[in-house]
Amino acid sequence: MKTIYVFLTYLTILFFVGFVTITAEGKNTDLSKQSEESVIQDDPRVKLELIQKVQNPKDGTIDFELKIHSRVTSKRVRLEWKLSGQVNFVNSKDSKKALELIDGKTYVIPIKILPIPFLPTKNENPWRANEIIAKVTVVLIDGNIEVTARKNFATSSAAVALPITQEYLDAVSNYENTQNFIRIVLISVLALIAFVIYKIVKQWSQIDELELYEKEGKLSFMTRLKIKLSGLLNSKKKKNDEFEY
Repeated sequence: MKTIYVFLTYLTILFFVGFVTITAEGKNTDLSKQSEESVIQDDPRVKLELIQKVQNPKDGTIDFELKIHSRVTSKRVRLEWKLSGQVNFVNSKDSKKALELIDGKTYVIPIKILPIPFLPTKNENPWRANEIIAKVTVVLIDGNIEVTARKNFATSSAAVALPITQEYLDAVSNYENTQNFIRIVLISVLALIAFVIYKIVKQWSQIDELELYEKEGKLSFMTRLKIKLSGLLNSKKKKNDEFEY
C-alpha cells in the first residue's frame, strides 16, 4: 500500500512539473517569428484597441494607433505612453496627452516610435523584445477609470520590426521603385540641361563676331558679357594695385 502511495505521488509530481513547463514555454513566445496580440485591460465604459502599423521603409519608424471607444463624457482624460526595450519615441512630447471624451464617439490617437539598431554579441539573440503600453485615465464625478493596452513586439539588430511581413516587403519594394523613378527623372533632367548648355556654347563658338558687327552693328550677348566681366576684373585689379601702392 505504501509503494502504491509513493508511486501515485511520483506521478502527480511529474504531471505538475510537465504542466508548468508547457505553460512556461507557451508564454515565452519567439516574437521574432510570431507576433503577439495586444493585451487589453479596459472597462465597459471605455474600450481600447492597440494596432501596430507596417514599418515605414523610408525612415524606419513604426506607427501605433490607440482606438478609444467611449461610453462616457469627460473633459479630464489623460493618456500616457510607455516604452521598454530597444525603441524610443520619435517625439517624447507625444508620450503624454490631455484628452476629452464624449459618450458614443471613437477616438484614434497615433504614436510614432523608432527602433534602435544594435550589435549583438556572439551568444546573444540578434533581436530584442520590446513593449509598448498605453494607459488612459478618465476622471469622473463618482471616481476614476483606468484602462490599459499593451503589446509585445520584436525588432532586429538592423532596427527592422519582426516578424517580417509581406506588407513590409511590399512597402520596401514600392519605396525602392519610387526612389529609382526619381533618380531616372533627375538624371534625365540633368542630361537635358547639359545638352541645352552644350548647344548654346557650340552655337556661340561658331559666331563670326566681325561679320556680326559689320551686319548688325553689335556684338553677340556672350561677347558683351565677356567684355563686361573683363572690365569689372580689370577695375578691381586696378583698385588693388592702388591700395598696395
